[in-house]
Amino acid sequence: MLVTPDNDECRLVSRETHFAIALISVSLYAIVLGLRYKVGGDYQGYADYYQYTDFRISPTDVPFEIGFYWLICILKLFALPTFSLFLVTCAMQMAFMTAWLRRHYFLAPWFFYFYFTTLLVIVSMNIVRQAIAFSILLYAITALLDRNLIRYMVLVLLASTIHASALMFIPLYFILDKEWFSSRRWQVLLLCFAYLSANAVKDMLFDLLPLLSGAALTERFANIQDDLFFETAQSGFSPGLIFVLVSDLVVILASPWLKRRYATLGFRAYYNAFYIGAVFTPIVFYANYLTFSRLVLYFNGFRFVVLSFLLAGVFSKPVKNPWERGVTGILVVGYFGWLQMAISKGAAWCAPFQWVFQ
Repeated sequence: MLVTPDNDECRLVSRETHFAIALISVSLYAIVLGLRYKVGGDYQGYADYYQYTDFRISPTDVPFEIGFYWLICILKLFALPTFSLFLVTCAMQMAFMTAWLRRHYFLAPWFFYFYFTTLLVIVSMNIVRQAIAFSILLYAITALLDRNLIRYMVLVLLASTIHASALMFIPLYFILDKEWFSSRRWQVLLLCFAYLSANAVKDMLFDLLPLLSGAALTERFANIQDDLFFETAQSGFSPGLIFVLVSDLVVILASPWLKRRYATLGFRAYYNAFYIGAVFTPIVFYANYLTFSRLVLYFNGFRFVVLSFLLAGVFSKPVKNPWERGVTGILVVGYFGWLQMAISKGAAWCAPFQWVFQ
């Protein structure tokens, strides 16, 4: 039997209401995080990009894509200060996420909760360009679900002008919204196999280095996970990696119900993107290879999206099995603890947080 979302979950708000809410969200996010000062391992790198880039420099002579080049040049045209770059990039991230949320307003509380607690917000303060590209790709999925190939390609190409790795989503148009696995058992087995074999598989990864080296992904990157559970030499399992595995298994076990409940919202496409990231997570952990971790980051980014669907679904239906809310409640608390741990360790130079006016 097909289970559909409640009417309130499918409801679209008016354009005027959406614009007002989006404007407030974008403004708050841009001001709070955009006015940061020397927060994030890549902060100084982006500040240098802004300082030394202008129209006198050819776009072929900069180490980043043409879209980001033009963004800097336009800001410099108005003689805006360095912090304007971080204001605008934060605003761009939130603008595309709030555009996606217009179809998913019922997800908003959990969406923002997991955006922060899965640490994607901290990652976004480091990999600024790829964070923008991810937010554009998230919005592009709505075009995929509408079967609007032209709009989808335009959005993916737009994302690629900020970070070239976004181009990998072009072929995904044809397969992302397909049923890859009908059995939870096979999904769980494949994920467990990935974890058990990851240490060996990582050695094969480096055979692909010549192919990946042209992806323009070799800039300095301070990964948030390094501070949380990546050791100097990866061996065995760490508490952080186990927590991610358990979290992903919960989503997998709930996936048939989520696919039925949110079929009209295209949950399957988001789930498939998430599952790719889940399978490659242990390989990223053991390989600790920058280029590969950047490529997989897009898919790992969908973890907070599927968690939002899961919690919204569980807490919006009548209680039949108390353990469902118990397990998902543990995830909520666990991710909050993970965020606190990141802040306490100053992971990826996210703390102490300071503003430009301090």
